[in-house]
Amino acid sequence: MSLPEFAAAFRARWLPTHWHQDIALEIRSSQVKPGEKISEYVDRIMDMNTILVDTTSHLSDVDLRNLLEAAMLKSSQTFKTAYRDVKAKDVVPFQDWLEAVSTAEDDANERQQAFLEYAAENRRQARATRPLASPTRARAPSSSRPNRPTSNRLPQLKEEERTLLYDHQGCLKCRQFYVGHISRDCPNDYPSGSTYKTLTLADALRAKPSGRTNDRPKTSRPCRCRYLQPRRLRAHC
Repeated sequence: MSLPEFAAAFRARWLPTHWHQDIALEIRSSQVKPGEKISEYVDRIMDMNTILVDTTSHLSDVDLRNLLEAAMLKSSQTFKTAYRDVKAKDVVPFQDWLEAVSTAEDDANERQQAFLEYAAENRRQARATRPLASPTRARAPSSSRPNRPTSNRLPQLKEEERTLLYDHQGCLKCRQFYVGHISRDCPNDYPSGSTYKTLTLADALRAKPSGRTNDRPKTSRPCRCRYLQPRRLRAHC
């Protein structure tokens, strides 16, 4: 008896009649859990779909992709950003799509973390430069209020500036292009708010070293063959 024949006989003897339909229903109704990463959600769905191999309920690559895209759009902002980034690249092969989604999630998380660090530092600087309140004194009535001094606080990054910095290997903290670090490793101070000017493409091109491209280094990714076989057979990956 061959392995497929044995598997079919085992399922018919020991599993409920509609077991594969129940698993398929669980796959289609699964949602991204709070705090769950895209790669973790994909692993969970692919594991269940692997069990359905050689059954009528097994989902094709097209059905799986549609299911995962729908779940991403219903999930967190990070998932939605990753979906839009991959959608813009028009990736067709399913395995390439899985890799692109994982990469886009890492990039979205890095941008979000950099923004949170910048916001926290901006609040810290604002508190440090805020003058202490003086004791309340009686004031003579006045028909007009004195003019308030103009603030020299550093303006927040615009979306266009953030995109330029990311595309030209810049730092979201010191706001310089091609510096070889990101905000969490930045050794520089924030730019002065009194002299700061909005970043432009011309600024990025002037800072670009000759002969250098804008491609960021690609990080290694885990082997995707784990999506195509049961968990117990993945030890070699």
